[in-house]
Amino acid sequence: MYANTVDRHVSLVDSKGGLLVDRQECTNNIELQKTRAVTAQIEERIDLITGQADLLRQQIQEARTELERKRAQIAMRRSDFSSLSYGVETRRANERDKLQQSIKRVDYESNKLHSSTIDMRTYLCGTAAKLAGLKMSKRRARDGSIKEVWSIGPGTRIRIYDLRDINGKTRYIWLRYMN
Repeated sequence: MYANTVDRHVSLVDSKGGLLVDRQECTNNIELQKTRAVTAQIEERIDLITGQADLLRQQIQEARTELERKRAQIAMRRSDFSSLSYGVETRRANERDKLQQSIKRVDYESNKLHSSTIDMRTYLCGTAAKLAGLKMSKRRARDGSIKEVWSIGPGTRIRIYDLRDINGKTRYIWLRYMN
């Protein structure tokens, strides 16, 4: 039952001389199992790294596709912008000229209407003045200019004061009128 000390590896033998356990084989078997376990771990790690690398490759491809899509979109926007901005100054000048012509036409029509309104009011006021018995006479003012003076009524004629002339002089006129 004692081990043979001549060899480096020690084996256990039974009472009949048979080999029970070969320690070298056990050691080699343990080393083989360790090597297989380490190899399995390495293979798992390699599979994990390969999976991550495939995922990263896929993400890189998606990013490149997205980048190309955005570049195409930007190129289309630039093209649209350049086509829109082509001749903008000319179109702007044309629109400005059209608008100015339209404004002039509206101003002309407004002035024409205003003139016809003034003419009509002058005619109506003159007719009303004739019907009311208003008389106009011209007098020389103190500054040498000639002013129109209106009066109403037959015979004695009451003077009608121009409101522009009595601006700020109302107290004086009232005092004079009252006396």
